[in-house]
Amino acid sequence: MSLLISALTLAVAGCGGGSSSSSGSSSTSSTDSAADTGSESSGEAETTADSPESGDTGEIKTVWQKPRGEENPIGYELLKASETRYLAKSLASAFELPNTLTIKGVNGFGGGPFYNPEDNSITLPYEFATVVLGVVAQSDPEESEYEWGEAVGAVDSFILAHEFGHALIHNFELPVLGREEDAADGIATALLLLASEGSVYAADAAEFWINFSGRQDPPQLAEYADNHSFDRQRADNILCWIGGAEEELLVAFVENEVLPESRAVSCPGEWELLRRSVEQVLEPHLQHPLDLQPGIGAEAEREEAEEEKKSAAEG
Repeated sequence: MSLLISALTLAVAGCGGGSSSSSGSSSTSSTDSAADTGSESSGEAETTADSPESGDTGEIKTVWQKPRGEENPIGYELLKASETRYLAKSLASAFELPNTLTIKGVNGFGGGPFYNPEDNSITLPYEFATVVLGVVAQSDPEESEYEWGEAVGAVDSFILAHEFGHALIHNFELPVLGREEDAADGIATALLLLASEGSVYAADAAEFWINFSGRQDPPQLAEYADNHSFDRQRADNILCWIGGAEEELLVAFVENEVLPESRAVSCPGEWELLRRSVEQVLEPHLQHPLDLQPGIGAEAEREEAEEEKKSAAEG
């Protein structure tokens, strides 16, 4: 199933509420404290991006905690390779968030990635990124390390877009009818589909949730009560939206039993409703063109080098 979704998508493409909102639900209680995410004191942190003054609009501040142990350095490198900072800056600049958005890379796993409206921050635990790699590698053992890396990058990009969806909801006080976590998944999918190969990224994220869903077999009581949908439900929602946006892909999903026909018939309507809703609430806040293409060009590399040099000088 995992290889099939990617193959179909590539063929057609041609190539939180409360005090925090988390991308990864857990059967155990998750909190937003620094202890839960493995966060250490600010003196241990390594700032590797601009540190704008508080109140600047459309600004991004990224803080990477020095990775420790065996698993954290792997997750750190995966997040850096996923161009987390570039995607976050592209999103924040396009929408000009009224407050600086801080991206925090931290040690540990905690409750998984989450958005905290109290300080307008997104926390990305290094060990969650290593879990994504483990799930991807176990699901597709015949793939190369490069292909694993691309899949992990796509999943990490979707998760960042999901958490940014929470940031949009809270910064602009957007209306949410239903669960905020489902709304954030919808926003992430709609934003990624603006990119030329965004459907591939979204499909890789759906694949991850399908392969990760074994942890909920059978679901525990806490998972029924969780503010996230079940992993498999999240995956099917994403697949329905990207299939609804591309008829040829939806047909392929049905023919290959990726989505049941009983659900697929409603996907064009579901996508149209999502697209129209996201456009209606976000368009008034879109201040600049949204460029979600990977930042692997010379300009992005120069920017990366300049920020690293600045960080070293400040350190």
